[in-house]
Amino acid sequence: MEPIFIYVTVAYTVFFLSMGVVLLTVYTPHDKKLALYVSGRKVFSAAFLLIGITGATDLIFLPDVRLNGYAQVYILSAVSMIHAALNGYAYLLLQEATDRSIHLFRRYTFFFMPTILLAGALMLLFHPVSRIASFAMGVAYAVQILWTVYICRKEYLASLRAMENFSDGTLRFSWMNGVLNMTLGLALINLLSFYIIELCLPLRILSTLFYLYFAIRLMNYASVFEQISETRKEEMNCEEAIAKANISDTGQLLSAEEQYCESLGKALELWCKSKRYCRESLTIQLVAKEIGTNHTYLSVYLNKYLGCTFQKWLHNLRIEEAKTILRIHPYKPVKEISSMVGIPQSYNFSRWFKQITNISPNQWRRMDLAEELWEEPE
Repeated sequence: MEPIFIYVTVAYTVFFLSMGVVLLTVYTPHDKKLALYVSGRKVFSAAFLLIGITGATDLIFLPDVRLNGYAQVYILSAVSMIHAALNGYAYLLLQEATDRSIHLFRRYTFFFMPTILLAGALMLLFHPVSRIASFAMGVAYAVQILWTVYICRKEYLASLRAMENFSDGTLRFSWMNGVLNMTLGLALINLLSFYIIELCLPLRILSTLFYLYFAIRLMNYASVFEQISETRKEEMNCEEAIAKANISDTGQLLSAEEQYCESLGKALELWCKSKRYCRESLTIQLVAKEIGTNHTYLSVYLNKYLGCTFQKWLHNLRIEEAKTILRIHPYKPVKEISSMVGIPQSYNFSRWFKQITNISPNQWRRMDLAEELWEEPE
């Protein structure tokens, strides 16, 4: 092996073995609420140790052993598939995924993946089909990665929806979506490295940097997990309430609930007219209390009747108010306006404004001023 590849592999191996041990042994408070977080971290630890052991094996055996090319692809595919399965299962645990997603993933991990690996090993015994086996293992790994990312992203979006419904919006965990995107990119490079050996060096450098970032995030994830866990449970309660209320999937309320939702809508309208949404740190629990209802029923009403989550509903109200202020006070600083509508961080204000209007606050102000000048009579 080239000296630079040996140095990178040594660093890569030491990092993954070390982080695997750290994730396995780092202290976490004994709390039943964190049980799935601890389990997920242990599974990630196993994934780190697997890669570390693979790197150590490369250093010990590869200088003296030259495997058949197809056998080498099989080994790389097998290790990659096991690593991906561990990562995917741990990710689902950290999102407190639904029982259905967990069941599907376990069935794949303990039945379909072993079947694929056994079939690939048997095919390699027959030289005429070894090339087919090599290609088939690559395809199986690619399909597994796409399916795993799909399942994990689905659960991430469910957690995001729950957070938008039941949290105050101060916690951000969009980096978890970034983790999925980076994982998909690294998996593609890894797949190509089965057949293009030159990609192994950049892959190991990128993997080390990415998983260093991820490990740091993971060790500080306990508080995030607690909020995700709480909001996912609230989401389940909300869905149970929807089922009990007999609200149809189209959002049309049945006659038994029309009167209640009408009174709830009037209470919300009065609450909005008083511009109480312009306060900071509003939660769905606080708003529900102020309008005289339960936060679960408020979430049902917003999701099924108005078609949006609590956070999106709140952001829309605040951005509409910001537009009014921008129109009345065209020279007032954006930072001051963001505080006036209950968003103290101007960065978040600009981000949400652009998400809703597709333009920045300053662009909207310039367009509004231009329209006023155009409409002025001569």
